[in-house]
Amino acid sequence: MPVYHPEFVHFPIALLALSVIFDVIAFVFRSGNLRSTGWWTLFGAAVGGVVTVATGLWDMYSIPIHEGAERYVDLHMWVGFAILAAAGALAIWRGYVYAKRLPVSGPYVLAGLLVLALITFQNWLGGELVYGYGVGVAPTGQSREKPQEAQAHLEVLDKYIAPVEIVHDSRREDNDRGTNVKHEEPNERSDKMQDHSFER
Repeated sequence: MPVYHPEFVHFPIALLALSVIFDVIAFVFRSGNLRSTGWWTLFGAAVGGVVTVATGLWDMYSIPIHEGAERYVDLHMWVGFAILAAAGALAIWRGYVYAKRLPVSGPYVLAGLLVLALITFQNWLGGELVYGYGVGVAPTGQSREKPQEAQAHLEVLDKYIAPVEIVHDSRREDNDRGTNVKHEEPNERSDKMQDHSFER
């Protein structure tokens, strides 16, 4: 079964970033046209965000995840919920501004920039999960770094994430019964990836 989250995730990111950029320019230059563009791109981002979060949850509970990555996947999920809520709040705020034909205010621009900063962190986190742990893909060792080096990028977050109980055990057991997935230790997986790369 394919993963669906990557097919949708880029659209709301791009639209929200464009909305903030347009509103910053509109705020600085008092442009009415860009204020309209900022609203519609944000509306598209909010709608796309719902689809993105839904597909992310579907993938999260339908694929086997390396146990070393599970705490980071959980963080990715909660940050995604926070971004969706923030985008919804921005959309309500921005919709009111658009409907009343009010100028974009400084507090709104600041709020948009803060949400954009949170999205930037989420992008980094999601990328590290894919390229460091191979979440959603079959790792092949095709990288400048060894798997252990790539996975170490996320260790900077460990001091902010309290140890948590594994919340995906039941999902993993279901996947194991259905796909006979063997959950390997990182070193075992690394050795196998390196062996496959030489077999090419």
